[in-house]
Amino acid sequence: MLLKRMTENGIGPRITKREKVLLLDVARRALTLAVTKGAILEDFPAHEVLAEPGGAFVTLHRRGRLRGCVGQFATDLALLEVVARCAIAASQDDPRFPPVTA
Repeated sequence: MLLKRMTENGIGPRITKREKVLLLDVARRALTLAVTKGAILEDFPAHEVLAEPGGAFVTLHRRGRLRGCVGQFATDLALLEVVARCAIAASQDDPRFPPVTA
């Protein structure tokens, strides 16, 4: 899964390696919960930087090939929530691919 952060001017603050790991974990948990239980992730880790509003693209790959990609420009939602929503949308709503299944 590839995560890219966006801001209004296209240049966001640097995200640390630890923050990238947290975002990847949120994306994976959100996707897994949506696919296996049809539920939406609501339990986000407490993190000052990642709780700030932001935009993101989440790209899914399977065996090195594109499997889905959805993004959202900067919004008033926390970056953690945007990443979770984009992960679900990339797995379920990309019109180029059938929805991801368990």
